[in-house]
Formats: sequence, C-alpha cells, structure tokens
Amino acid sequence: MIPLKTIRENPDYVREGASKKGENLNIDSILEKDKVIRDMIGKVETLKGKRNTVTNEISELKRNKKDAEKLISEMKKLSDTIKEMDTGLSTSREELNKQLMWIPNPPHESVPVGKDESENKIIREWGDSPVFDDTPKTHVELAESLDFIDFQRGAKISGSGFPLYKGMGAKLERALINFMLDFHVEKHG
Repeated sequence: MIPLKTIRENPDYVREGASKKGENLNIDSILEKDKVIRDMIGKVETLKGKRNTVTNEISELKRNKKDAEKLISEMKKLSDTIKEMDTGLSTSREELNKQLMWIPNPPHESVPVGKDESENKIIREWGDSPVFDDTPKTHVELAESLDFIDFQRGAKISGSGFPLYKGMGAKLERALINFMLDFHVEKHG
C-alpha cells in the first residue's frame, strides 16, 4: 500500500502511475478524506486535552470538599462527544484504507506503457526455448494426474482454493519444507 505521505506530497505521480496501469482513481477524494480525518484527529485531541484538564480540576475541587457536580455532568457530555467522534474517526479511517488498498504501485519509469501484455517489449532472452510435441500440462494437471492433490476434498474441508496433499504429494511437500528449514538452520543459524 502506498503511504499517505507519498500521496499527499506527490499526488500527480501516484495518479499517473495508476493511469499507466489502467486504473482511473479519484486521488482528490482520497486527499480530501485524509484532510477530514486529520482535522477530526485535531479536534478529538483538543477535546481530550480539555477533558484531562477539567478532570484535574474536578479532583482538586473534591479534595477541597467543593461542589463539582456541574463539571462532572459537563465531562460526561464531553466524554460522549469524544466517544462519538472516535467512532466516526475509526469508520473514516477504515473507508480511507479500503480506498488506499486499490491504488496500484506506480510502475518503474523504464516500463513501457501499453493497454495489455501484448504490448510488452522483450528486453532480452537467453537459452533455447523448448519445443514440445504436445501441449505441456499445468502444475495442477500434473499433480492431479499423479494423484498428489485432491481439490474436491480440500474444498470440502476448508473452502475453495485449499489443496489437500495426499500420498506422495504430501511426502513431497513435507520434504520441501524440511529441506528449507534444514538449509536455513545450517547456513544462516
């Protein structure tokens, strides 16, 4: 996620980067919401400071055995106001974060702009491209044909997108995990 500070300091850069990736974002509405949130924070902090000061005054009045009921009722109202503002602030922050999640990272200036991957430029290639007699299988097709994975049972257990490794697939997964752990413990402590 792009930091708000970057968006505040250079909105045109962020706007242009999003445009290059085919996103039409309203950066101005994000900046406006950010300004509103920062203003709300200032107001809430001012009210909290006032509440702390008056709370100290109430303590002083009680110590001197003076009537503090008027200040106490005012502070109850102020505390309710602060609570409402904190709730509104929390909601506004959530909305802003949802908007920020959709801002793509700007591409590097060396990346050519195109409408899709067909306009990508090949910078360099190495090695010979393999030639196959037939269409190669995907990793999913290979795993299913070797009976390494069961997607149906995985979906029943935890929902879609969860592969259930079985048989040699489970052993292979475990071996890869052990290899990675052993390698990093031995080489990197």
